[in-house]
Amino acid sequence: MEGSRFFRVIEWIFGLAMLFVIMVDVILDNRFYYVCKNNCVVPNIVFLLIFLLLCLTIVLFVRQYQKVTTDKPPKAPKHYIKIMNVIRWLSLVLLVVQIIYAYNIYFETGWDCRFLVKMAQDIAFNGAKIGDAHYFSLYPNNAFLVGIFAGILKLVKFIGINNAPYFPLIVVGCVLVNLSGLMFADCIRILTGKKTFIIIFWFVFVFLTGLSPWISIPYSDTYSIIFPTLAVWLYLTKNDNNYVVRWFYITVVCFIGYFIKPTVLLTFMVLMVFDILHFVFSFKKSFAKRQMKEAVLSLVLVVTGIVISLVVRFGVEKLTGFAPDETRQVTPIHYFMMGLNSESGGGYNQEDVNLSFSYATVEERNREDFKVAMQRIKDMLPFRLITFEAQKTLTNFNDGTFAWGNEGDFYWTYYDRNGKLAPYVRNYIYHIGEKHDTYVAATQGIWMFVLFSCALVIIKGRRHKDYRETAIMGVMLAIMLFLMVFEARARYLYLYSPVIYMVAAVGLNRLFIGKDKNY
Repeated sequence: MEGSRFFRVIEWIFGLAMLFVIMVDVILDNRFYYVCKNNCVVPNIVFLLIFLLLCLTIVLFVRQYQKVTTDKPPKAPKHYIKIMNVIRWLSLVLLVVQIIYAYNIYFETGWDCRFLVKMAQDIAFNGAKIGDAHYFSLYPNNAFLVGIFAGILKLVKFIGINNAPYFPLIVVGCVLVNLSGLMFADCIRILTGKKTFIIIFWFVFVFLTGLSPWISIPYSDTYSIIFPTLAVWLYLTKNDNNYVVRWFYITVVCFIGYFIKPTVLLTFMVLMVFDILHFVFSFKKSFAKRQMKEAVLSLVLVVTGIVISLVVRFGVEKLTGFAPDETRQVTPIHYFMMGLNSESGGGYNQEDVNLSFSYATVEERNREDFKVAMQRIKDMLPFRLITFEAQKTLTNFNDGTFAWGNEGDFYWTYYDRNGKLAPYVRNYIYHIGEKHDTYVAATQGIWMFVLFSCALVIIKGRRHKDYRETAIMGVMLAIMLFLMVFEARARYLYLYSPVIYMVAAVGLNRLFIGKDKNY
């Protein structure tokens, strides 16, 4: 199959998957029970009608005056440099707003986050070593995160700030989210070449991600968000001159991110697959020697990047004194089984965890977990399985707040704040606030706009030869498949939200420029 046709098939698969998500969100929204239900007061059908009206306006009026002069990816002339400078200044302002906003709404939460922060505080301030080997053998990425937290708190202590054992972790999370937004904006520039889209989707990022209340929770969601975005940015900015070295950086970025949030590795895997496919489709005998040399050198640098990442992980975990219990580890088969639990809607289930650890060895655990998973599939075939996956679709993709508040013992310890700002903001953000429904409706409307825009990639693009657009859709297909197969939670989409907005920008851009008849 010709390369462009193959990549076009991937675009169709992604577009149809998004149409399925939209159909489920609109039709079953308020008619169906699902875990972590988003109780938005405005039905999704209203957002759909508004978006369809917007699309009709674009098709009837805007596209008549839209001039497309090139099929080549846009470069960075002066007006693009100017708009990116504006975004940089806006990002700096946003960071100040994020810190003030987070300070006024933050509280100490429960669940895993509380456990990790307390462990990091003990290591940083009391010289302790990491405890509960059972927990960290189950979630080894959290041991790496504790090491990062402890390093930040030790630095704070070294500077001489002794009365801030919690908020500095939030500030670092805000910085990482902010930087991901800056790189995301440059990705929009590369993908669309339109200043309007850079501005529109940067503000989408600000509202849904940059000022999401999740920035006030020091956890892997905010600390990992920069890695998929940075990897995609590196992927989009590689060219013939820096092709090889960029893969070294992509590898290091993705594996460091993987040590914090395992799903980051999906970005590396998909981008690598698409680059291999591009290599195969574009292979020419006349340039065979050069192409093979670049491929071998890229492989060497990828392996080197993995080794360096492992050394970094070893150094961070040494700070914590982490020693995993190999017999207490679980593999993806456990999460596959848990993702098929109809009683918990495919989300976290403590009984499934207890079941897995009732077996002494990893081999026995895998074997029995797989049996349970197959039995659950058999019991649900055929119609209950369809219903179950529809429930998981709603859990994963029908919440513009990314399941804010849907974790155990969420509001643990509050802090009083002087002034009028804290009560005003908390009235929107906290679930007990009178204006919380307004916040949920606003985020849901923008989120549905993003999903609808993603589905527009079905329209044929004028720059179809640029396989990198399709690669980004492949990344999103991978995370969608992951959430449908394994544990479900809208929060797990938060770190991929900038990548989702990139695809949405591509889709909306294709609606603007119309169909390419020569495709």
